[in-house]
Amino acid sequence: MVHTMKKYGIIYCAYNTEEYVLDSIEPFLDRENHVVSAVSVPFAEYKDIDDFHDNTTQLLEGLVAHGRLKYLVDTPKFVPEATARNHALEHLRKHNVDYIWLVDSDEFYTERDIKEIENYVEGSDKNLFKLSLRNFVFDKDHYLEEPFCPPRIFKTQIPIPELEDCIRLENFYWDNDIYYSYENQAIRYCDIEELTTIPEGVAHIRHYTWLNDQIGKRKVAYQHKHFGHCGYKWDEENQRLDFDLEFHKKQNIPIPLVKSVYDD
Repeated sequence: MVHTMKKYGIIYCAYNTEEYVLDSIEPFLDRENHVVSAVSVPFAEYKDIDDFHDNTTQLLEGLVAHGRLKYLVDTPKFVPEATARNHALEHLRKHNVDYIWLVDSDEFYTERDIKEIENYVEGSDKNLFKLSLRNFVFDKDHYLEEPFCPPRIFKTQIPIPELEDCIRLENFYWDNDIYYSYENQAIRYCDIEELTTIPEGVAHIRHYTWLNDQIGKRKVAYQHKHFGHCGYKWDEENQRLDFDLEFHKKQNIPIPLVKSVYDD
């Protein structure tokens, strides 16, 4: 039997992360089985938070100019997260990819991570996958013990035996949430099958999610506008993040445990 190489459409989201962007996108570039479509626009919630802009978009434009990045979406600005991802998805429809893989600019994969993840996905009889991310907090030496496993990889066509047909990946409707379609009917991914979590032993991706920097500060404001709450707060006096003890008390959830990389 001839093994056919599976093709992955990478939706890479990056905005105001110039410190990270070139390092985090690098492992996905120049791969024969990857088509990368990047989106670099501020989401709607940032419209009234601040007017900070860095060189993230310009750095990605440089990759396009050198032929290393296939597509870059940098307009329209201040749109919902799902809308921004849909603009990137639109480019990938031309390439008949087998999977859509979501990558954010604060996630750092190694070449080995990508290879092991692809082996796991292609060897599985499942269609929808979460990834194990190691959430770093406050600095790059500490991370949350609690696992963080968001949806990240979606098969573009899912066979449904009773229909003798496939349902097809359609659009994002909320953040990372996507729906499929069949005969003009929309089917949420969570109504198709339970997502499979790719184990930490396969890949445990570094995720710089809550650091003591301006990205972390803006993220607190974003979470309040997007979800109406946040488990972190920004300490203006000391210019740093901290857990929001009142939030955890009100939600009756424990303060997360933090581990040091030096204790691993």
